[in-house]
Amino acid sequence: MTANRGGGARTVDGTTPGYAWRGDGAVYTPVTDPSGRVAAAVARWSDPAVTLGGSQTPADVTHAGLAWLAGERTPFGAAVIATVMPMDERVLADSWIAGHGLVFAARTCLELAGLLYVKRTNNPAILRLGVDDVRFGEWRTRRTTAILARVREALAAAPAKDHDAACAVLAEGRAAGARHRVVASFLAPDRRDWLPDALTGMGAQDSSALLLTAGVHTRAELDAVFLATGLSLSSLDSSPVLLATLAAVLPPDEMFDLLAGEEDRYLWNDWQQIAGTYLPLLAAIPGDRAFRYLLDHLASAGMPAAALSAAARDPERAARLLAADQRTPRHVDLLRRHLRAHPEQIAALPADLAARFAPRHEPVADVLPPVLDTPPWTVARKRARPPVVDGLHEPDRDRWAAWLKGPRAAVLDRARRHPEAAARALIPIAFGPAGPERRQATAALHALAAAGHRRTVLAAAAGYGPAAATKIEPLLAADPLDALPARLPELPAWLDLDALEPIRTPHGVLPETAVRHVLTMLAFSKPGEPYAGLDLVRDACDAASLGAFGRSLLHAWLIADAPLKDVWTLEAQAVCGDDTTAAELAALIRLWPSEGAHTRAVRAVDVLARIGTDTALRLLQEITTTVKTRTVRERAALRMTDVAGAIGMTADGLADRVTPTFDLAADATMTLDFGARTFTAGFDESLRPWVADAHGKRLKSLPKPGAADDPDLAAAAARRFTEAKKGVRKLAADVTRRLESALAEQRPWTGAELRALAAHPLLFQAGRRLLWVTGAGTAFRIAEDRTLADVHDAPVSLDPDAEVRLAHPLLGVDPAWTEIFADYELVQPFPQLGREVFALTADELSSGRLTRFHGAKAETARLLGLDRSGWRRASGDGAWQATLLRDLPGGRRIEVDLLPGISAWQPTAEPIQTIEEVRLPALDPLHASELIRDLTLVTA
Repeated sequence: MTANRGGGARTVDGTTPGYAWRGDGAVYTPVTDPSGRVAAAVARWSDPAVTLGGSQTPADVTHAGLAWLAGERTPFGAAVIATVMPMDERVLADSWIAGHGLVFAARTCLELAGLLYVKRTNNPAILRLGVDDVRFGEWRTRRTTAILARVREALAAAPAKDHDAACAVLAEGRAAGARHRVVASFLAPDRRDWLPDALTGMGAQDSSALLLTAGVHTRAELDAVFLATGLSLSSLDSSPVLLATLAAVLPPDEMFDLLAGEEDRYLWNDWQQIAGTYLPLLAAIPGDRAFRYLLDHLASAGMPAAALSAAARDPERAARLLAADQRTPRHVDLLRRHLRAHPEQIAALPADLAARFAPRHEPVADVLPPVLDTPPWTVARKRARPPVVDGLHEPDRDRWAAWLKGPRAAVLDRARRHPEAAARALIPIAFGPAGPERRQATAALHALAAAGHRRTVLAAAAGYGPAAATKIEPLLAADPLDALPARLPELPAWLDLDALEPIRTPHGVLPETAVRHVLTMLAFSKPGEPYAGLDLVRDACDAASLGAFGRSLLHAWLIADAPLKDVWTLEAQAVCGDDTTAAELAALIRLWPSEGAHTRAVRAVDVLARIGTDTALRLLQEITTTVKTRTVRERAALRMTDVAGAIGMTADGLADRVTPTFDLAADATMTLDFGARTFTAGFDESLRPWVADAHGKRLKSLPKPGAADDPDLAAAAARRFTEAKKGVRKLAADVTRRLESALAEQRPWTGAELRALAAHPLLFQAGRRLLWVTGAGTAFRIAEDRTLADVHDAPVSLDPDAEVRLAHPLLGVDPAWTEIFADYELVQPFPQLGREVFALTADELSSGRLTRFHGAKAETARLLGLDRSGWRRASGDGAWQATLLRDLPGGRRIEVDLLPGISAWQPTAEPIQTIEEVRLPALDPLHASELIRDLTLVTA
């Protein structure tokens, strides 16, 4: 950070210029003809006598101002005019200096310290301020500060003789009072001995005292100003020029400590308001500390742009520190952008990074697919209207319409597996009203025809009559690549193609023109409806490089502060994304609500669902139970239901399918190889970890590596077991919650889904300790060999499409099962066979009030635990949550009023709650029993 004396003021590159400092190289350049411009301003001033002659303006003030206008140039008269005459402050100050010298200008500035202009429509006033006038803080206006700054600039560049003469006048004038001492210290900051005296007489939180910060040379002097005035760094938030003045004079480490010390306030509370002022200052501080600070906070809004700015100031520093810090994709993206701007830094990188970020080589254009060489929007074509056939009906239509909301790949897979049923259901939608459903159904029919089922589609259309049979051929003949918007979007100005990861093909990487075509397709695609040409892009390009390209596009958008009009870059992850993208999106979904980007997080949930891989869906399932923001959780649960329906599963079945196995064998064990020794680790029926040696002896824990062990193998084995334990511990709680919720809600599995659960190494452990029942009423358990056994231990056969639920005692359970579970030493993960059963009284049924709990006490901590059972809290006054809600099918809900209520910011501030009233709609016996059980447990 260096002084730029060319304009007479120290500046920090890229920030607001600071106030001038005296020193070699300081330059003061007066404006042209300041006296003539002042005379012109006087001529334009329509009512000087009215402004100067207000009834509350002292007579000597009026006289001095009018005398100045008449040609009697005194410092006091000049100060009076300066407070009120409308004109450029720099020109006015320059007219004093040019016409009367620096001494005159200094005297005029001291006179300004004793005047206050009160602007009114009627009877304006120019008041004299006494030494102890409480209106002192009102004196420092933008106008007076601008005049003082211009005189300070002239003093900084003045010859020694003129400078010393003006300072002698300031030294004498300081005795007049506190305001005059402030003015003198501000105009001559090199007179450091004046600062301690200037701090005397400062009122608490006096805004005028802020000018003294423009004269400090060290952090100690700044602290003295803050201590004497009661001000702090936050008082400078609205004055970038003062902050820039500090940044230009304080040593880099002191300025960094000053700004970083405000982290709690600025990074998390008022960041959006002041980031534009503070981040350029942080970016301009030289040395490693400030740059590392930016890298540590790269996830905060505005930080990536500040880091790029800092990188441009010192390219070597940025390349060195970024090469050593690639902890997140944001850091990788920042390094990529930096190297695109400064390719000379690539040679200094470690070999692996140098190879990764080396300049890309473009392939020969004639090996590109046509959609990337000459896409349809570059060729004149006649657009045909989609055919419409009214009045077509199919009983399965609504179900397929619901499935169309799922991931596109899942819908197409289902259509290919059931081509006849799909064609019959999709044709009425494809011939129906314009909208997303029609576009998606048409795409699915095209995919069916392309997959060898064209005759099936034609036959299905013929079944709807002559109109459909006639129009199906034009529908299938229409090129989906011609489905273009009326107006193509322009790529955003912030998007730097060189900063994006290359998209690779078997022949090399895509050239810039082709990359632009890909971006254009992504930009005009609709959420959940990617342009057909993107399928061809995915077929032609390497999937991993396409995923990396998509992530770099997302990072570029975030670095540009995520403009809403370009949210297509987020939607593009559903087209380009892979498992790595899914993991990064899941992390952002957890982060964004805390940054005020709640809507963005909800939208990203939809994108995560559309990625549709098992990893993406597993992360989506985790969001349904672990993210704090309720609307994000609910959106994730809704999308899990949509995806499950699209692939013909229940939501619970899908959650089971994407449950990770952590590379465990079918019996929930893993082999840990230490080289010289081998251990077996696993998880018991309660999903608790265990370890055994080669002879099967159980150990307390995994041993430390010995001298004979291979250190690398042992470390990898220990790490693998640690990660599995962490994952299974988290999984166990989620599986238990999910299964108990399924019991309480009687949510179904299909026979195929239950078989998949029984085959899973971890879900089997929970499933075998529960009692299941078929739709026909046959109860069974999952035996040790994963077969199904009834109450007599006879095998139970289960059709893949059969409906299966967890047995609920309210619906009838053979008492013999309790003895069977005891004989097999099966400890249930939650109460099922012995589950408490309750019923509503006649009065409760008729009144819709659960009066048995009115006035009951409950610990707040227990009530908070009801979140795991599907309850939620509703806000009352402000952030005070005074009602618990439980949503039921059909838009019904149960409401529990609490007193005093739960604070949203500090939930356990009131440790005990009183249940005032419980209101309930008409309930079936099972929901009623579960409701009463929940409230009984929390009030016990």
